[in-house]
Amino acid sequence: MDGITGATTGNKAVHGLLFTTSGLLAIDIFSKFNDSPDTPSESKYMTNAIAVSMFFAAGSSVIAGSPWPLIGAGVVNAYLYWLYSQKLEN
Repeated sequence: MDGITGATTGNKAVHGLLFTTSGLLAIDIFSKFNDSPDTPSESKYMTNAIAVSMFFAAGSSVIAGSPWPLIGAGVVNAYLYWLYSQKLEN
């Protein structure tokens, strides 16, 4: 059993996929709302991208009964926000 989620070994693979998929979804949504980090647009698009990706991650978490989609999307969104914010400041 996993101490964090109470998952069995078989469920760990599924939780890993949920984590990865939600992270990739966040990247996809960011790329739709924003240009590349080299040519960032406005910060409102970053906020919209985070909101949309977290909405889908929350839905995935509810359906799967696992926190890993939210964790995956949260980690990637935090990184992308940091990355794009640095470019907006320059």
